[in-house]
Amino acid sequence: MLFHLAIAAAIGAEPIDAVVLIQQGSTTCAGAIIDEAGRVATAYHCVAPGGRPRVTTRSGEQVIGRITAVLVSADLAIIDAPDLAGQPWIPIRGTTPLVGEDIAVIGHPYGVRAPVGFMAGTLRWSTAEGVVSAVGPAAIQVSAPVNPGNSGGPVVDEDGRLVAVVSRKSAGGEGLGFASRGVGELVDEDPNGLGPLGGTVGATVFLTTFEGGYGSLSVGIRPEIALRERVVISGAYAFAPGARWSAVQFGNIGWVETEARLALRQRLFFGPYTMRLDAWGALAGVRRIAGAVRGRSIDLDPETELAPFFGGTLSLANAGFDMGWSPVAGAFTASMILRWPGVVTVF
Repeated sequence: MLFHLAIAAAIGAEPIDAVVLIQQGSTTCAGAIIDEAGRVATAYHCVAPGGRPRVTTRSGEQVIGRITAVLVSADLAIIDAPDLAGQPWIPIRGTTPLVGEDIAVIGHPYGVRAPVGFMAGTLRWSTAEGVVSAVGPAAIQVSAPVNPGNSGGPVVDEDGRLVAVVSRKSAGGEGLGFASRGVGELVDEDPNGLGPLGGTVGATVFLTTFEGGYGSLSVGIRPEIALRERVVISGAYAFAPGARWSAVQFGNIGWVETEARLALRQRLFFGPYTMRLDAWGALAGVRRIAGAVRGRSIDLDPETELAPFFGGTLSLANAGFDMGWSPVAGAFTASMILRWPGVVTVF
């Protein structure tokens, strides 16, 4: 009971009001204002896509911040938001927390979309209690529940001081959350903002129709490396279900089997309605199979042609549409894409 009262005092008017909502493209995370100048501490993976994050306070004020310092190995980042100067802020604790010490985690679990209906007013600026379960050189383990949207949020002690920044949870167990230490050291370092070579690694799946005199449907997967969501390097492999049967039935079949692609990406909007516009060029391996029935035998004549393709992609949240054209192959492609499994890691 004493701890509940202490936490209520610690995270009452000021610390919880210093917690912000951070949106970087479709990513939704938490953060904490850590000084009078309006600097915000959050997790690096929340801002790895690059650009200017939108920062929203509990009162509803929205500003655009600038990423000024990152520590990739510790999953930490600092966002400068001068327009938040004078807002409530959370002081950084200078000592190591103790195992068994009471803490609270503040953030926005599953906060991509603001809850409506029965759950309206919940899941954002949400507080969970726990203890420090273990202390490592770079991170602490906490028993408080940690979910998507809590990333970047503060772990505070009974005095309302910032102990660590929520980083991740273990996918294989319950109550295994981890938070990054070292915010104070990052604040004291010279600014070292995002470099051009960081970003995300992800994958999409797609269904493509190929029109080049002998159309077909194919399905495939496209791993991609996005450098700050500006330059995207990707490859793809696809197969046409029932290709042999279709070649015999229709005389020939064709599809883009392999592809190496370079794209320029532009993001629009924040949160669940983020749009991505890609303009791309690619070198593709077009697989063609000619088929015929001769007596009791089936003749198949496969060949692969390398051809350049040019096109564009429009995606909203996790789904989109892709179109390409090759003047050399005389072919047109149209694809439905799904960002699954989506981002698998950041670097």
